[in-house]
Amino acid sequence: MEISPEILELKSIIQQTNEIVVQISKDINYMRGELNQMNERMSSLEGRIISFEGHMEGRMSSLEGRIEGRMSALESRMSSLETRVETRITDIFKWMVGMMVPVWIGILVAILTQLVKG
Repeated sequence: MEISPEILELKSIIQQTNEIVVQISKDINYMRGELNQMNERMSSLEGRIISFEGHMEGRMSSLEGRIEGRMSALESRMSSLETRVETRITDIFKWMVGMMVPVWIGILVAILTQLVKG
């Protein structure tokens, strides 16, 4: 029994198709392995990013606390300085009024004296 050339060609095509399917199967398994490895790396990276975010939130809270403390201290110092300046201005105003009253009284007495002598 002799095998016809068409059957030999079909056998060859089937063999090639089988080899291609085996190679595709190997490639798919390889790609699955690569994807699993990428997934693991991404999961690790995600965990590190979450950890970094937590660390940064802690640092930001600490920094905000320090800034608020310093702002509070500055506000306290400014309030103290404002009180001192107001006190000084009030004292200077009292001294000016205290000096101006005798001067004006002296001027009025001089004018009245001139008018009375007149």
